[in-house]
Amino acid sequence: MSIVLQTKVSLDHFRRGIRRRRKAFDVSIDAGMKAEGRSVARRWKDRVGVKTGALKRSIKWVLEGSGKRRTVRIFSDKHYASYEERGTKPHKIFPKSEGGVLRFTIGNRVIFSRSVSHPGTKGSGALKAAMRRSRGVPQIRKHLSSS
Repeated sequence: MSIVLQTKVSLDHFRRGIRRRRKAFDVSIDAGMKAEGRSVARRWKDRVGVKTGALKRSIKWVLEGSGKRRTVRIFSDKHYASYEERGTKPHKIFPKSEGGVLRFTIGNRVIFSRSVSHPGTKGSGALKAAMRRSRGVPQIRKHLSSS
């Protein structure tokens, strides 16, 4: 006498579980990357020079992409943000209109000139410093372990 035992196993249950875990994993990765983007942007704002506050207010961050290709982009739309970060080389400054003159004061004297030689500026390196303090992978791991 022989006994035959037949079993049918549906993998649907396992597939659903894998999809749920994958979604939870993606949510945790996103949360970690968002937290790090916020953190770097905040540190950049704390370190950037302030004259009018426009540059500081313009600093933003955004999480882009999906799946395996996610990027946190931290940026400013101000054209002079790179000058603040990296500095400038020595350069000539000319009036905006042709035939015009530059007007500026030194002490109590008003000076008029057709051009000036600017010595350049040293950059603040504020974004670089903020990114150097980035926790990156540990921040993402923290969100993975809490999910």
